[in-house]
Amino acid sequence: MVSFRKLPYIDEAWTYATSSARLSEICRAGPKLRGAIRDSGTLLRHQTFDIALFPYPAKYAFQGACTLPFPFAFLTNRAIFAEYLDLEGEKRRIIINPSTPEGARRAPFFAQLLQKIPKWSEPLLSRQYRPLEEQLRNAGIEPETIDYITFDHLHVQQLTTLLGPNGLFSKASLLVTANEYNAARRTHPLQKHWYVEDAFRDVPQENIKTFEHDLLLGEGLALVRTPGHTEGNHSICLHTLHGLYTVSENGVCLDSYCPRRSSIPGLVDYAERRDIDFVLNANTLERSLDQYASMKLESIISAPASPDGFPLHFSSSELTPFYLAPTLEPTETIGKLL
Repeated sequence: MVSFRKLPYIDEAWTYATSSARLSEICRAGPKLRGAIRDSGTLLRHQTFDIALFPYPAKYAFQGACTLPFPFAFLTNRAIFAEYLDLEGEKRRIIINPSTPEGARRAPFFAQLLQKIPKWSEPLLSRQYRPLEEQLRNAGIEPETIDYITFDHLHVQQLTTLLGPNGLFSKASLLVTANEYNAARRTHPLQKHWYVEDAFRDVPQENIKTFEHDLLLGEGLALVRTPGHTEGNHSICLHTLHGLYTVSENGVCLDSYCPRRSSIPGLVDYAERRDIDFVLNANTLERSLDQYASMKLESIISAPASPDGFPLHFSSSELTPFYLAPTLEPTETIGKLL
C-alpha cells in the first residue's frame, strides 16, 4: 500500500479506555481529519447506481424509535463509481458497495426470511434494478478497468462473483479493514446471521488488501475507520465539487443523523427523551457506543454548509418510500452523489 497515506488524526481516540473519552477525542480531532480530506482535492468523476430495494426490520433501522406500525422499512442499496488521481498522480477507479442481490440472499438472515414468505410474493416485497455490469457498461465504464472495490462492511456480501477468477472485477483488489476481513472469515455466533459463510471462496489472496489505519487513497478519497455497526466497519469519504460526503450503513437515512429534525414519527421524542443526537442502525450492536461515536465522526466530516442543514451522509442502504410502508419516508434524501 505504498501509494496510500495514513491519516493519523483519530488514531489516539480509538486507544482510549472508555467510550466517553473516545467520543470526546473524536469531537476534538474530527475537524482536523475533515480538513485533511477536503484539502486533498476532489474526485475526477463519480456516478451512482441503484442495485436493489429490499425489506429490512424497522426495529433495526431506527433502534426501535419509530412508532409507525410497519414491520419493515424499505431500503435501496446503491453502488458508487469514483475516478480519482492517486498520490502519485495516476488515474485510478474504485467501485464502492457493489453488492449482489444473489449473494445477499445467501446470508442466513435473508435466507430465513425468504423461507417464511411465499415465492410469488417476493416481487411485491423487493425490486431489483438492471445488473450492475450492464449499468456500468452503459455508462462507458468497463469492469476490467476497476482498480479497487470496497464495502463499508461485509454483511451479506459474497465476493466470489466479484473477485473470483471469473468475477466481474477479477482484476481489482478489495480494500477492507483487517478486523472486518477476519470477522467475515471466522464469525462469532452472534455475527454469523449477517455474513455469507463462504464469502471469499476462490478469491485470490493477492486480491485482498487489508488496512488498520485511516487512509488517504488520493485526491478527494479516503477510507476512515468507523467501528460499531461491525467491529471492522469503515466509512468511505468522497470530496466532490458539491461537498464532502461520507458513505456507510451506520444510519439508514439522514434522519438517523439529525433525529430532532426528523418527520418520521417517534424519532424526535426518542432523541429528546434520551438526549441523543443519533439513531443507530441497530441490527447487530457489536459496539453500539462506538457506533454512536462513529456517526458523530461522520457528521463532522460531512458537515453541511448551513448549520441547519443535514450532513452530506450517503447511506449505502437508504430508507426509500414504498407502497407497503407508505408514510415511512426520510425527511430529506440523498439518492445519489452530486
